[in-house]
Amino acid sequence: MCRILEEVTGVENELVHLENHFLSHQMLVKDLKDRIYPKILSINSTLEESIDFVVPSPPSELEALINDVSEKLDILMSENKLDEALQLLESAYEDESLTNSDDEIILYNTMISEKKSMVIKQLVQIVENKRIEGPELKSALATLCRLGDTQLAIHLLLKYYHLCIVTGTNNFQWEDSSMNEIYIRKLARFVFSKISQAAKSFVMLCGETSAYASELMLWSYEETMSFITCFEKFVKSTSEVCVGLSSAIKAAKFAVMYCSLLEDQKLMLLPYLVNQLFPCIEEVLNTHINHFKKVIPIFSISDSWILEKYLVSGVFGGAGSSTEQPDYCLLTSSGRKVLTLLQVCSITIHY
Repeated sequence: MCRILEEVTGVENELVHLENHFLSHQMLVKDLKDRIYPKILSINSTLEESIDFVVPSPPSELEALINDVSEKLDILMSENKLDEALQLLESAYEDESLTNSDDEIILYNTMISEKKSMVIKQLVQIVENKRIEGPELKSALATLCRLGDTQLAIHLLLKYYHLCIVTGTNNFQWEDSSMNEIYIRKLARFVFSKISQAAKSFVMLCGETSAYASELMLWSYEETMSFITCFEKFVKSTSEVCVGLSSAIKAAKFAVMYCSLLEDQKLMLLPYLVNQLFPCIEEVLNTHINHFKKVIPIFSISDSWILEKYLVSGVFGGAGSSTEQPDYCLLTSSGRKVLTLLQVCSITIHY
C-alpha cells in the first residue's frame, strides 16, 4: 500500500513538471505571436519591396538600338563584310533621331567608337597580309580614309611599297661583268616604277593637293637613297679600272633616265639623285686619273722617243672615206698610248 502511494506521488510530481513546462512554452508562443512575428512580417515586407525595386525594367529604345547595331556589326565583321559594316557605322554616326539622356548618348557613342576601332584593326591586318593584291589593298586603304584615319592609310600605303622595293632589290643580283649593265638598269627601272605606283595610289587616296604630300616626298627621298646605296655597291664592285668608269657612267645614265620620268607626277627627285650620285662618280673618275698618273710615267720611261707614222683614224678614232688618201701623223710610242687612254676616257664620259 505504501509503494502504491509513493508511485502516485511520483506521477503527481511529473504532472506538475509537465504543467510547468507547458505553461513555459505557452508563454514563449504568446511572446512570439505578440512581439517577434510582427517584426518578421515587417522584414519580409521590406525584402519584397526591395526585390520589386531591383527587378530589371525593359530596355529603353536606345539600349535596344545599341544591342541591335552592336550585334549586326559583329556579324558583318565576322563575315568580313567590311563595306557593309562601314555603311552601318556611317548611318549610326548620322542618326539624328536620338533624343535620350546624355549618359545614354555617351554609351551609344562609346559602342560606335569601339566597333570602329575593331573595323580599323581588321583593315590593318588585311593590308599587312603579304599576299594581298593591289585592288584589295586600295579598297582597304580607301575604307580607312572613309573612317577618318587618312594618316594611318598613308602610313600603311608607303610601308607596303617600301617592303615591295626591299624585297625586289634583294632579288636582283649580278653574277659577272657581262650582267652588270642589265642589273643596274633593271634595278633603276624597278625602284622608280614602284615610287611611281606609290605616288599614283597616294593621289587616289588623298587627291593631287593634300596636306600629306610632304610625307610622300620624304618617303620618295628615302627610297631614292636606298637605290643610291645599291648603286654605290655596284660601282665599287667593279675592280677593273677601264671597266669601272664606263659601268659607273652607264649606271648613272639609267638612273637619271628612269628618275626623270617621275617629273610628270610632280616628283622632282632628279636634282636630289644627281647630287647624291656625284660623290660616287667623282671617286671613280679620281681613281682613273690616279691610274693615268701612274701609267703615263711608265710609258715615258720605256719609250725610245722615236717618231713613228700612225693612221689618224687609228689614233683619234673615226673612219675616213675609202676614196680619200690615208692621213698619217707622227707620234712616239708613249704619245700614242696616252692619246688612246684619253680617247677611251673621253668616249666613256661622253656616253
